[in-house]
Amino acid sequence: MKRLFITLSIILLFVTNSLTAQSGDISVIRVEFFSPVEGLDYWVRIKEDGLSNIELSGPNKTKAWMLNSDGSILKKPVAYVSGSTPRISACFKIAGSNGNCRNANGQAVPVKYFAKADILDEFGTPLGMELPSKQLVKSGSNTVFEYLTEAITSIFEKNKTRYFDQFKISWKWSRSIDGPWEDAGTTDNRLYVTHAKPIYPGSLASPIFHTCLYLGCVAANNQTQDQNVFDEINQEFATKCIKRVDDPEGNCLNYYGDPILTRQNRGLEYLLENASGSAYEDGRCNEWVDFLTETINAQGLDGQQIKVLPYNPAGSVGVFSNTLEDTYLIEVEQFFGNSLFPTPNDPDNPTNVLLDDADPVLNLPGSGARLILHGIKAINQGTGLEELVIISRFFVKKWDFSNGENQFYYDQNENENVDIVNPDGSLVQSLFGADQIGLGAQGLLDNPYSIFDDHVLFKYNGQYYDPSYGKGPFADKYSWVNELLDGYGTFLTYINPQGLIYYLIWLHQLPSSSNYTTIKFIGE
Repeated sequence: MKRLFITLSIILLFVTNSLTAQSGDISVIRVEFFSPVEGLDYWVRIKEDGLSNIELSGPNKTKAWMLNSDGSILKKPVAYVSGSTPRISACFKIAGSNGNCRNANGQAVPVKYFAKADILDEFGTPLGMELPSKQLVKSGSNTVFEYLTEAITSIFEKNKTRYFDQFKISWKWSRSIDGPWEDAGTTDNRLYVTHAKPIYPGSLASPIFHTCLYLGCVAANNQTQDQNVFDEINQEFATKCIKRVDDPEGNCLNYYGDPILTRQNRGLEYLLENASGSAYEDGRCNEWVDFLTETINAQGLDGQQIKVLPYNPAGSVGVFSNTLEDTYLIEVEQFFGNSLFPTPNDPDNPTNVLLDDADPVLNLPGSGARLILHGIKAINQGTGLEELVIISRFFVKKWDFSNGENQFYYDQNENENVDIVNPDGSLVQSLFGADQIGLGAQGLLDNPYSIFDDHVLFKYNGQYYDPSYGKGPFADKYSWVNELLDGYGTFLTYINPQGLIYYLIWLHQLPSSSNYTTIKFIGE
């Protein structure tokens, strides 16, 4: 009987001790990242993609991991500049308690618990960074304990871009600063380290689009040299399928996915907008160069945005000099008959020209058809005469201009039979199959819009890049022209009597080594 009593006493003592230990277990419920020891210049603010202007990080701290009351976990990304030493705080609660973490604000009361942490990568490998053991505090009667803001024990390597999909912190707790230590939970959140201090558009630091930060850090992870960082980012643009970070649909962002609506987009925020509709996830060359610019600016790199325009040998913008405009209009008149202008071959005074959305419109007499010459009507100062100013265009590959220069082409396939009617009722001869499958562009588009009066490139370290098409580097202007363009000229719109719309290309020149200067680079 005595032996049984002793045995029961030992078991009861063991159970009691176990229950006491269990009731004292603590677990992490919140982690905050603060601006680093080196100051706010090394703290990178992040904003949500698109039009919302919602900041994911605060001006100097981010609540990066939090256990919600329903058991779900809230995570937010954090970003630092390389060469910085992050500061981190945490909150813990006794198992079963339901307190809320509060900042002590100088009224901290030490408690009998201590905490420390090891920092790991997503595979659980230690990064050689730790949070030192430290006594926890509480505010008033609160049953939640705080690990007050503390710097990690080492810095992020200077000029080394890093990306951590899961920046893990393995928390430990103890009743003594010397241990023994027990598990208090592991937290994780996405963390970025930029190559250098970001370059901001203004004098003050401003939040960076999340996708721009993500793209740069993922592409250039572990790179330490400026050119290597840029090259790795450019390789992402070369894939022609860039996606917004955390896009549940995984859509590739587009370049001129919709030729009409894309022209209405105004800014990178539209390209990165997480919304349905063809007006979003779609951008022009301006937006794509802005995208590349902000992505490398976030890494502390910079370059030049270069505007591309066709211009005539005299140096004014536009392929069409006054003489060439006259020649072109004569060609138009001869192509469609000799009744377009009141005085034959007198394009300087086309008094029967109407305006449609600022473009001159010619009504073909007697046929019910119309021509729209894409340009503007201008008044010569001092003479009062009106003249047509034709907008110069260039044609991005691929086009079949095998019939030569200074003539019309029509993008018509072999199964199509389009009648373009002269004023006298005769048919205008059409040249078929001009527009072929073009260069691939962003969004994996294999035949994007290909007639432009301007374009935008990016210049970095003396070389040119075309992010819209994922092309580059190009050593000089001629290299870009040779790779991208098939011709210079303009186009007009033909509307037949039934209201069907057709586009006629007028090719002035094929690009060559002698006339590539027809393209002018502005911004260098």
